[in-house]
Amino acid sequence: MSLAKTILWNTALIFIAISYGSYNGDGCYYKEDDICPYWHAVTFGTFMASWLTLYLGGIAVVLLALTSEVTQTILATDFF
Repeated sequence: MSLAKTILWNTALIFIAISYGSYNGDGCYYKEDDICPYWHAVTFGTFMASWLTLYLGGIAVVLLALTSEVTQTILATDFF
């Protein structure tokens, strides 16, 4: 895979892992909440169950670990 495709793929996987991995399923807390438009875009304007978003985030981390040497190095540290 070319470097540009690898960077694009890894960036998308990082976004999915962080976004869906941190989604708790509640969406907006208040009408004036600044985070609400973000969750509306991430969940495609629908409700997504928290188990589904955690599953998608976990799959993204696994795929990232399989495709990125940097992620493999980070996950190989004693901390993890």
